Amino acid sequence: MQHTDPVCGMRVDPEKSAGKTTFKNIEYYFCAVGCKKRFDENPEFYLNKQVVGMPIKNNIVQVTNISIPKSSTHTFKKENLKNIQLPILGMSCASCVSKVQESLSKLPGVVSATVNLATETATIDRKSVV
Repeated sequence: MQHTDPVCGMRVDPEKSAGKTTFKNIEYYFCAVGCKKRFDENPEFYLNKQVVGMPIKNNIVQVTNISIPKSSTHTFKKENLKNIQLPILGMSCASCVSKVQESLSKLPGVVSATVNLATETATIDRKSVV
């Protein structure tokens, strides 16, 4: 049976998990040691958070609603794209990177998104809005 990592939201197979913690008689499994460490530091935060996503780090609040104005449906050329770089804090593993990258790619107006764990940044190419 699969469980959900309470820190990053990734699906975790208990037999392949990077760690396990018992809190208030409930077992929680983690995709990475970093997720387990964050949870162990403040389990109440992760169990009570209202927004699914990456944890808040250094009091930087995550963006929960990104709005990119819709444009017409014609084909966009590379020169009409806007390149945006954003800090993405709190990632602890490749699974986190995949989840953030996939989520960013699904936002309206985003042509491509690349997330880098080492630099904790996301690079987003979006349609130019004229």
